[in-house]
Amino acid sequence: MRLENDMHASSGRRWRAAVLAASEPQEGVVVLAHAKADSYGHPNRNTTTASYELAHGAWDCQKGDRTPGSIGIDWEAVRSVEGATYPVRGLLSELGLVFDGRTKAWVRPGA
Repeated sequence: MRLENDMHASSGRRWRAAVLAASEPQEGVVVLAHAKADSYGHPNRNTTTASYELAHGAWDCQKGDRTPGSIGIDWEAVRSVEGATYPVRGLLSELGLVFDGRTKAWVRPGA
């Protein structure tokens, strides 16, 4: 799936959305990390754009312009999600996972 992202100088140089790449699930554990963009563009001096190609990953709904979602992850088989989970905490909660403060991971109750 192809995703676009941008940042503006007036917004404090923050990316509009968090795009996270997921590792291949191993024994029900998925690790999320910030995705590396395939290409960057500079349409003007105040804006930087980035394009991502994701096979497995998730994105958030920052600034309200994109609904949170994921691609290539079988959430029914996932028991635990680790790594950079803060941007997609709403999505993980909707999927029935709860945050375990002891292990610092999102886990499926009863798994």
